[in-house]
Amino acid sequence: MRRNTRLHSDRLPPDAPALNPVELGWSGLKYAQRSDFVPRDTDHRNDRILDRLIRLKCNATLLRALWDGSELPFPEPPNG
Repeated sequence: MRRNTRLHSDRLPPDAPALNPVELGWSGLKYAQRSDFVPRDTDHRNDRILDRLIRLKCNATLLRALWDGSELPFPEPPNG
């Protein structure tokens, strides 16, 4: 089994939204950005959500802000 030296995995408690940066992203999508959106059908809803997630993925500043909004420390790059 190969190990990825750039990736480190930690187990988090199953119900720990304060430790999960993704929760802030979902919350923003659910309550702030989509609060007035009424989809025509589930495909329309899914397309809009996917579009938002793609935009989020490409926004390094927002991703860092989501991480900083959680209680997790930002990981330091490995020495090497």
